[in-house]
Amino acid sequence: MRSCQSYKSSGGVLVLIKASLQKYTKQILHDESYEEMVWLHVRASELGLSRNIVFGCCYVPPRESIFYNSKNVKCNINLIHSAIFKVQQLYNDVHIILIGDMNARTALELDYIKFDNPSYIPGLESCYEIFFHDSVQIGKPRQNCDKHVNPFGKCLIEMCCEYNLLILNGRSPSDPSGNYTYLSAGGSSTIDYILVSNSLFCKVNDFCVLNNDISKHFPISCDIKLRSREDKRAACVTAVRYRWKEKNSDMFESLIREPEFMDDLEDVYRVLDLNNIDQAVLKLNESLKTVGDKANMRCGPKRSRHPQCPWFDSDLEILKQSKCKLLNKFRLTNNEADLDDYLNVKNRFKLDCKSKKKSYQKSQLEKLCDDKDPKMFWIKIKVYIQKRIPPAININIENWYNHFKSLLNPLVESSDEEFDDYVNDYIRDNKCKHNECQSDPEYYELNRDISHSEILSAIAKLKSGKAAGEDLIPPDFYKHASNQMLPLLHKLYNCIFSSGVLPKNWSHSIIHPLHKRGDTDNPGNYRGISLIDIACKILCTILNERLVKWSDEKNVLVEEQAGFRRGYSTVDNIFVLNAIIQKYLSKSKGGVVYCGYIDFSTAYDCVPRSKLFYILLKNGLNGRIYNILHDMYDCVKSSVKANGVLSESFECFSGVKQGCILSPWLFGLFINELALLTIAQSGSGIFIDPSIGDVFLLLFADDLSLLADTPADLQKRLDILDIYCSKWNMKVNLEKSKIVVFKNGGILSRREKWYYQGKSIEVINQYKYLGVVFSNRLKWNLCCTTLAQQASKALNVIKLCISKLDHKNVKIAFKLFDSKVSHILYYGAEVWGTELRSDIEQVQNRFCKWLLCTGVKTTNALARAECGRYELYTNYICKPIKYWFKLLGMDNSRLPKLCYKMLYDLDVHYRINWCTNVRMILLKYGFGHVWFNQGVVNIAQFMLCFKQRVRDVSLQEWHNFITNSPKCMFYSLLKSSIYCESYLNSNLPHKLRFALANFKCSTVLLEVEQGRRDKTPRIERICKLCNTNQVGDEIHFMIYCPILRDLRHNFLPSWFIRLPTVSNLVSLFNSTDPIVLRNLALFISKGIEVRQIMLSY
Repeated sequence: MRSCQSYKSSGGVLVLIKASLQKYTKQILHDESYEEMVWLHVRASELGLSRNIVFGCCYVPPRESIFYNSKNVKCNINLIHSAIFKVQQLYNDVHIILIGDMNARTALELDYIKFDNPSYIPGLESCYEIFFHDSVQIGKPRQNCDKHVNPFGKCLIEMCCEYNLLILNGRSPSDPSGNYTYLSAGGSSTIDYILVSNSLFCKVNDFCVLNNDISKHFPISCDIKLRSREDKRAACVTAVRYRWKEKNSDMFESLIREPEFMDDLEDVYRVLDLNNIDQAVLKLNESLKTVGDKANMRCGPKRSRHPQCPWFDSDLEILKQSKCKLLNKFRLTNNEADLDDYLNVKNRFKLDCKSKKKSYQKSQLEKLCDDKDPKMFWIKIKVYIQKRIPPAININIENWYNHFKSLLNPLVESSDEEFDDYVNDYIRDNKCKHNECQSDPEYYELNRDISHSEILSAIAKLKSGKAAGEDLIPPDFYKHASNQMLPLLHKLYNCIFSSGVLPKNWSHSIIHPLHKRGDTDNPGNYRGISLIDIACKILCTILNERLVKWSDEKNVLVEEQAGFRRGYSTVDNIFVLNAIIQKYLSKSKGGVVYCGYIDFSTAYDCVPRSKLFYILLKNGLNGRIYNILHDMYDCVKSSVKANGVLSESFECFSGVKQGCILSPWLFGLFINELALLTIAQSGSGIFIDPSIGDVFLLLFADDLSLLADTPADLQKRLDILDIYCSKWNMKVNLEKSKIVVFKNGGILSRREKWYYQGKSIEVINQYKYLGVVFSNRLKWNLCCTTLAQQASKALNVIKLCISKLDHKNVKIAFKLFDSKVSHILYYGAEVWGTELRSDIEQVQNRFCKWLLCTGVKTTNALARAECGRYELYTNYICKPIKYWFKLLGMDNSRLPKLCYKMLYDLDVHYRINWCTNVRMILLKYGFGHVWFNQGVVNIAQFMLCFKQRVRDVSLQEWHNFITNSPKCMFYSLLKSSIYCESYLNSNLPHKLRFALANFKCSTVLLEVEQGRRDKTPRIERICKLCNTNQVGDEIHFMIYCPILRDLRHNFLPSWFIRLPTVSNLVSLFNSTDPIVLRNLALFISKGIEVRQIMLSY
């Protein structure tokens, strides 16, 4: 909190409270009269004290401060005095600690009253016993290097005596002489204090004035001995970690080729020969850890530490040490010459730090601009934009354990006991057939031995830098040791696959809570990230590749399911839904589509495993792959690790495994039963094409959309969903499940109501489906507005990064924009990107103005051109064309391809839809033949040609706009094409960039601009500063106005002064010489200041 009276930053109080103490601390005395103070009450029960503590954190403005102009007091210490009195009224018996910059000089004045013999004074003895019964005897007197006393110091001493407070400065082993707390060339003083109640003085271990001299005020610190009643914190896990270090990679690769490591692998072979798989896995892990130790890949537990500034080199370190020595010398001698030496070195140190920091930031920007590797680019950027999430230290490990145990074991009971019995009987009856069927040729690819190539392929898919599982071995160890370990891994995985039994440790995962949003003390605001051993992940990747290939070849999954399938994407389902809606809304008399968006509660965690294996058997999976999957889910256990503490393990009885690559495919197969049931029992649906039949629903993993063209059909689908959930133990979240009625207008009829399990489902006008907002009239305005809002959040991250680098380099700024923000803006543009969207464009427009430091009213076309940016439309208009080519290349059995054919036929019959828009785009840009031929030979080459044509047309439209716009008259003289101005990538200071950009974009309040706003005829917008009777526009400012003649001679080049023509003016603004541009900006800045001063009279 701080006073806002000063015109520049000064004073103020900021209090940081340790997170573990927040729940025991509360703020008191919120009254506005206690400005520049923060008062905190801390419960003593957690500190081992008999009394509570009140902390007063204060700032006392100096005597000459304007703070006192509107106050009844002339010394803020009097307000502290009244605040302490208020504290004692509120709390009978408390310790008081007062901290802050008091601007009080106290010299060696006594801060206590000597009660030599209180019994001589009547009544004083009883007063002493009541109020000062626990006062301590003061031993060594207080010392102070500052020998001066000011009026504020006297007030402070009086307050100490009255409220029995003691000054800690100059009374401790670390501050025996009472060091200055403020040092500057203007003088030195002790004005920062810590005061404590006399009764608390005995618990003060130490007080010191620190050497940190970032400010002219030195930090002060005290150590008070407090004892907690009990240590409630659980024992931390001190296990080491292994982290891949690229600088040690050569050492690691050398070690795995040495005989010692090969001998360890031979030991693992011998254990495998004894069929002891668990022991073999443990030995392999120990061998890898041994190599990791020798290669210095081992790390201790994570500790919070301040990152060292990368620009802080050895020269600065030497200078810093010299500065500290001089400070210590001055504190010993208290000599003026030593003070001068210290201050000189301190100033030099600050200047060198500033210079080296600036040079480092410039070099980092250059490296970011030149970096071609996207991964490395974002690793570097992460340093600047990463936000630290505070640990949830107020959530103990028991709460984490209970939260995730209940989350991963949801209570969803089946109401179809007959079906449950059937499933159990089916699994039991087919159990004996597994081994008999593993040689079945139809399932040979699933059950054959694991090959070397499969292992290498799975290892190659591991992502570097990812976290390890319980065995602590990171994926990089396997990636770099794959060739040496391949024969052993081949034998190990085939032993596991043949036996159908996983190592025990592979059934266990560790859950790390990751904060999503909201209160950090609520476990519900976290999602768990489950980590499994990398060796297990490799095997699961191999099995997943086999299962995905088998299901694709056998068409196991319905075409309506687009989730986690190669060649399928969210855009496919968005396009299909859009096509279905357009089919009905394009009818001459209008049509209606009813869409029910269904949300499942914890869908992945509710899957009943017995029914999952029933589905596997029903689909023909048998033999070794079935056995290994069954054993994988036989006993699934998890533990939670938070704040360095590991919980006990708990068993997960339902759901697919967290963090396992097989889980998406297994869930897709499980939810496939819903699609099959709906198709079998729904009757009529949405007709698309005779080859596929009617469409009843769309699926993307667990995102379900039920489709119908009559209210009764949609209700029927909801009833089927109820049957499915009762049968398969799934649960619908009715609060998040909604229905949208797509039509061209009108209100809902009485029969347009729907129910699930007797409860009404809400009908809304728009719904966000797979990230794209669909409105009930299929208008994309709200969708684009939402995308723009989401992109603006990402844009704030970009701005933060640029601000931290302290340099608005336009090249790097737009590299960040294009890679971080554009993909958000363009999401779903394959469907909605067939026309210019103002909300999308506005995001880039605002960013350009921010970089230019111009106002929001700057003409968008000028701001973009100054930064060298075309409209975003030139990019996202390519998305529908590119997706059109993808549709043309799809197999004829794919649902998006069938929907495209349907839309094409509708377009032929003059019903406007997505195909109409694509056709019109191609015709507009001269590629009508591509539409009529339905494709091109070289798609990549065509897209380059198409994008260039769009840009050419955009450039022509831009040029026509600035030529015909009165406001852009000056800019049209300077520029005829779109490119980034050189001054935007130079070191031009913020103020000068602001002046130059605003002047070029005609946002400076010259008479011509003011008259435009006042709608004054141009000929009457005469310059108010001179008597030339000329229009006060940019040309008059630069060439003719006599008031600015001296400034022109001081800043503008001689060749322009000799021949100040419009042609030379254009050459001046288009110069690439940084000195010329800097002087030009200085002239404009100074000229504007002169105008403002003269106009103010």
